[in-house]
Amino acid sequence: MKAPKVRARLDVCPRCESAIVVALDAAVAALPVRADPLHLDGHAELRARLEGRTTYNLLGLGGLGAPALVERIPELIVHRKHPVVATHRCPGPIPASAIPPPSPPGEPDLFTPPDDIPF
Repeated sequence: MKAPKVRARLDVCPRCESAIVVALDAAVAALPVRADPLHLDGHAELRARLEGRTTYNLLGLGGLGAPALVERIPELIVHRKHPVVATHRCPGPIPASAIPPPSPPGEPDLFTPPDDIPF
């Protein structure tokens, strides 16, 4: 397991060996976040909140900047413009074998869109 950075990336949980998203929740005075990579709908997010898990917007997918996790505040929880994930709970829903092997340097990773998109 690597140290978290502001840019979100896939990693493996050291306890249950499930796939997780690892990131810092801010650029300054940040806390490390380990989240399940499973996108939540409204009911699943409510269930996660009732279990005491924090939920995050997964920003920056689709070439709109570096992927990052931003905590969702309860007052704006009805707005769902981005994929929503929750903090990791062992055992995770996705096995580590689902993570593709790392790309060689210079090639796009899982979060980087290809350059030849026609639009």
